[in-house]
Amino acid sequence: MLLISDLHKSLDSVEEMNSVRWLLDVLDELKPDYLIGAGDWGEAMTADDFSEILARARLITVYGNHENFAIIKSLSIRDGEIIEVGGLRVSGINGLIGRDEASSQLVSGDSVMP
Repeated sequence: MLLISDLHKSLDSVEEMNSVRWLLDVLDELKPDYLIGAGDWGEAMTADDFSEILARARLITVYGNHENFAIIKSLSIRDGEIIEVGGLRVSGINGLIGRDEASSQLVSGDSVMP
């Protein structure tokens, strides 16, 4: 199992443009069964990038605030969803947590937290 966060793929710098290639090299070397993503994959992530990742490991991820939301939302677990992995229970909450001004409830992504 490998945990990653803040890959931040963007077109702003050479390092950020090559971040997925770096991750794929790490996955090829370590060969984890699962990749757990803690968000902030980056606005420049493509469906092909995630296809390459999924060809190397099963993905359990949440999204952060620096994302290509059109792609990442379909790959992310639901807020509070529990997935059993090798005897571990893995869960997460997507997006930024804040307080909804109208209801004073905590919100994350598209959900309201009690």
